[in-house]
Order: sequence, then C-alpha cells, then structure tokens
Amino acid sequence: MKPQVAVLIASSFVMMVSFQNCTPTNIVANSNKAPQGSDSTTKADTNSGGTPDTQTTKPTDSTPSQGDQKDKTNTGTVHNPPEIPVNPDPKPIVDDKPDTHHKPSPGDDFNSGTDLNPPLPPITPVQIDCAPTVQTVTTNLRILFMVDNSGSTNQTDPHQYFRNQVIKSFLQQYGSKTNLTYSFGFFAGTQAYLYDTQKQSFQSKLNQPFGTAADLTRALDTFDRLKPGGNTPYHAAFKLLQGAILADLGSNSETTSYSIVFMSDGRPTDVSAQPRLSVQMSGLVQKMEKAVQAAGGLVSLSTVYFGPAQNRGDSGLLQTMSNVGKGDFVDTNSNPNLVISDVITVPGQDCQPRGN
Repeated sequence: MKPQVAVLIASSFVMMVSFQNCTPTNIVANSNKAPQGSDSTTKADTNSGGTPDTQTTKPTDSTPSQGDQKDKTNTGTVHNPPEIPVNPDPKPIVDDKPDTHHKPSPGDDFNSGTDLNPPLPPITPVQIDCAPTVQTVTTNLRILFMVDNSGSTNQTDPHQYFRNQVIKSFLQQYGSKTNLTYSFGFFAGTQAYLYDTQKQSFQSKLNQPFGTAADLTRALDTFDRLKPGGNTPYHAAFKLLQGAILADLGSNSETTSYSIVFMSDGRPTDVSAQPRLSVQMSGLVQKMEKAVQAAGGLVSLSTVYFGPAQNRGDSGLLQTMSNVGKGDFVDTNSNPNLVISDVITVPGQDCQPRGN
C-alpha cells in the first residue's frame, strides 16, 4: 500500500471516532437553547435511565417579556426604557418681590392691584379761536369769571395778576360795551362764591349775581383783599355757576347767552377720580350745558391754566374741559401775556385750533 493512501485512511478513521463521541442531542439542545426568561419549556425523559432526553419547544413569541430591560446590542432597541421623572406638583413662577417703583395714587384699588387713577397724561396745549369774539359781538352776552383761590395760588399767582389785573385791563377796553354784563366768583376750601351786586359781597346763595362793568370792578377790589386758602372744589364751582345761569334764565331775562371763563392752577379736590378724572369733569361740563339748553339758553366754557409748567396733566384736564365746553383754552406757561378778550367765547359758534 502506498504511504499517501495509508495516511488518508488513518485520517478518516480518526474523524469517524471523534464524530461518534459527540452526542447529537446535546448539539441540538445547545443550538436551540431558549433565552433566559422566555416562554419555551424543556422536558427531560429519564425513563431510559441514561442520558436525559431533552426536548425543546420553539417559542411562540420572540418579543422579549415585559420585565426584560436588557439592551439588545444586536438590534439597538431598549425594551421598557426607564420613565422620565415628572414633578407631581409644579410650582408656577411668581415674582413675589415688592414693586418699589410704583407709588400708588389716591385712586388706587389696593385689593385688585390695579391703578384706577393714574397720573393724567400730558397734553400739548392747543389754542383755539372762536368767532365772532367779544370784540365784535353785538347781542347781549353775560360773562362769568370763576377763579381758583386755593392755597397753592399763593405761589402760582401771588399778586393776582391772571385772576384780577388781567380782567381789569379787559374792562378798560370793553367796559363801555352796554351789551356785556358780568359776574365774578371764586372757589376755595369746600365752597364757591359769586359776587352779589345787591349785597355787594361774595355769597354762596345769590340774589343778583350779574351786573355792569362797575359792579365787576367792585367785585375785583373785594377779591383783592381776600387771602387764598384751602382746597380746589371744582364741583362746587360748577354747581354754583349752573344755578346762577338757570335762575337768570328763569327770571325772564332778555339775555340767553353765557360765556364762562374758568381759571385754576390744578386739578379738583371734590371730584371722584374714578374711572378717570377727565371723564368725570367732561360729564360735569356736559351736564351744565344740557341743563342750560333745556332752559332755553346757550353756554360756553373757556379755561385758563396758571399752574406749574411741569404739571401738564392738570393743564391737559382744563384743556379737555374747554374742548367739551366748546370754548377757548390758554396755558399761561406758553402764553404769559394773557389777554382775556381772546379767551371769552360767544356760545353757539364754531371754534378752530390755532398755533401758540
């Protein structure tokens, strides 16, 4: 026998012996071993007394069980990933630091935290021309001057220039016009007063509030001796003005036209600031206008502001009042050389804005 053939036969014999020593059952069991925790079952047959006969049942569902949280690196899938923690009681973000920048105004509602009375917005004064003016009017016209005499006027008009001297200058020019009659009054503290030409003194209850240029001169001389003081009662002033006009209309007066010139250095102290002060004052002016019209008359309201220049909200309030009253408006900070004849408005006429 050739040596190559002998070697081939010997190799084949060794391979056959090695194959016989391997248990086929073990090979099958190892190759089909179910993953730990699967639903497959293994039964061992011990009746033969020899090596257990292991039978393997194929799993019916290859999906890992609910408790399997292993990362299967061959698929990249994580079964039942850990839950993201959730705050069971989230707290809202609240700025509980006190507001140190807002200073509440007198009308603040501290329960709601809402500012119901913010400072009046600044309004650029706009002068208004109304025609025909007092220079050209020929019909009867009653002119009522109502001026502020509160404590602050000691500083804003210490020598009564706007409230007295300017009116006297007007009388020097127009005092001879017989179609013009006058009334003069002031408001301070909690009351308003008009000069009674019969009693020749300032009264809150009037007999005769209207008179000639000579009566107006006496009223101004009396006012010159009075000391300012107290608050700024706009409401009392308008109540007295309305009452005087309605009483005059009810006395069968031949005059049915009334022009009011209202002067102040600040806002009222007897008018509610809710919802807004400008709304309240506009309503007060409209109420007076409607009452006079219902009695058969006409009335206009012009205003003069002689307070500090920086209090533009107060100036704006007076301008709003004159707009509602269909009259003229002057801020003495922009027009210090006040001419009263330019302010007096004949009611029932259209007014046109003009530049300062």
